[in-house]
Amino acid sequence: ERNVRGIGDSLNNLALISAATGDPVEALSLLGEAEAIYQRLGLKRYIANLHRRTGAILTTMGRYDEALVRLSAGLEIAQSLGSAEVLANLYRELVTTYEARGDFAAALQYEKRRGETVELSRTETDRKLIHELNVRYQAERREHEIGLLRRDQALQQAEIDRRKLLGWFAGGGLVVMGVVVVSLFRVQRLRLRESNRLQSATENARDRAEDADRLKSRLLQIASHDLKAPLAAFRATARRVEDEAESADIRRLATIMRADSTRMEVLVRDLLDSTALEAASLRLDYTEFDIDALVVSVVDLMQPLAVTKSQSLQTQLKEEAMILRADRDRVWQILVNLVSNALKFTPSGGDVVVRTASLAEWISLEVEDNGLGLSPADIATVYGAAPLSAAKSTDGEHSSGLGLGITRELVALHRGRLEVESQPGAGSVFRVLLPQDGTSAQPAL
Repeated sequence: ERNVRGIGDSLNNLALISAATGDPVEALSLLGEAEAIYQRLGLKRYIANLHRRTGAILTTMGRYDEALVRLSAGLEIAQSLGSAEVLANLYRELVTTYEARGDFAAALQYEKRRGETVELSRTETDRKLIHELNVRYQAERREHEIGLLRRDQALQQAEIDRRKLLGWFAGGGLVVMGVVVVSLFRVQRLRLRESNRLQSATENARDRAEDADRLKSRLLQIASHDLKAPLAAFRATARRVEDEAESADIRRLATIMRADSTRMEVLVRDLLDSTALEAASLRLDYTEFDIDALVVSVVDLMQPLAVTKSQSLQTQLKEEAMILRADRDRVWQILVNLVSNALKFTPSGGDVVVRTASLAEWISLEVEDNGLGLSPADIATVYGAAPLSAAKSTDGEHSSGLGLGITRELVALHRGRLEVESQPGAGSVFRVLLPQDGTSAQPAL
C-alpha cells in the first residue's frame, strides 16, 4: 500500500511539472491516474487537493464549467473532512475561476467565505494557545498553594516546638535555658528562611502575572498585525470590483464589503493603540503636513460607511493651506474615530460635516452631525475612564468602546484639547484643538 501511494504522489508531482511547463493535457492525464490510486486507498484529503489542482488547470484552459464541477466535488469532500486549510484553498480557486469567467458576484461570495474560513482557523489556534496557557497557570497556582500550606504547617510545628522548649526552661534551670536559647535561635532562623521563601514565591507569582500580561499583549499584537494585510487586500479587491463591475447590485455589494473592511481596520488599529497606551509605550513622530489634505483622505476612506446608510459626509475647508506639526498617523486616527462615531450615531439619511479652522497658534478640527445627540451624563463619560456606552448606534453597528478613549489619550499626548457640544436629539459637535507648531499653550478662544 505504501508503494502504491508513492506511485500516486509521483504521478501528482509529474502532473505539476507538466502544468508548469505548458502541457495541461498531459497534466490532466497524470492527475487522473493519481486520483484513481487515491480513490482506491480512500485518501479523501489527497482527492480533494487533486480536484483543486485539476480545476485550476481547467481554468487556465478556459474550460470553466468543467473546472467548477471539479472544484465543487473537492469542496464537498473538504467539508466532510472539516479541514479549514483545504477549504480555504478550494475557495481561493473558486474565486479565481469565477473572476476568469466574469461572474464577480460569485467571486466576491467565495472570497468572503475564504476570509471567514481563514479567520476561523486563526481563532481556533489562538483559543488552543490560550487554553494551554490557562492550564499551565492553574498548575503553577496549585503548586504555589501547596507550598504555602507546607509553610504554614512548618510554622505551626515550629510554634509547638517553641512552646515545649519554654516549658522545659521553666523547670529545667540553666542547662535547659541554654537548650531553649539554641532552639529559639533555630526557630527564628526557620521563620526567617520561610519568610524569605514566601517573599521569593510572591515575587515569582508577580513575575508570572507580568509575563502573562505581556503574552496577552503580544498575542493581541500578532493577531492585529496578521489582520492588516488581508484587510487591505480585501478592501482593494472590493474597490476594484466597485469601479469595474457593470451591475449595480455587484457595485452595492462591493461598497458594503469595503465599508466592513474599513470598520475592521479601525478596530484593529484601536486594539493595537489601546495596548500601547496601556503599556505607556506609544510615542509620537512629529512631522509637518497639510491638515486639509489629511481630512480629505479620511473622508474618502469613510465614504463607503456613509453610502451604506445613505448619509451625506462632506467637508468645509479653508481655501488657504494650513500646515500642522504633529504625528500625522495619530491625527489621522483621531479624525477616523470621530467620523466613525458620527456616522454610527447618526440615522440613515443624516448629515456629517468635517471642518478645519485656524485659531491663532492652534488648529481646530470639528466633526458635526445631526444625529441622536448626547446627554450630560454621556458627555461626562467622554472625559472619564469609562467608554461611552449609554448612546446606541442607529443601525445596530457594533461598538468596542475604545475609539473615544483612544482619541482622548492621543489628543492629550499632543498637548491638545477635546471639546464636546451636544444635546439629546440635536446632534453633536466634537472639536479637537491641536497646537499648530507642536508646542503647548492655551488656545485664545
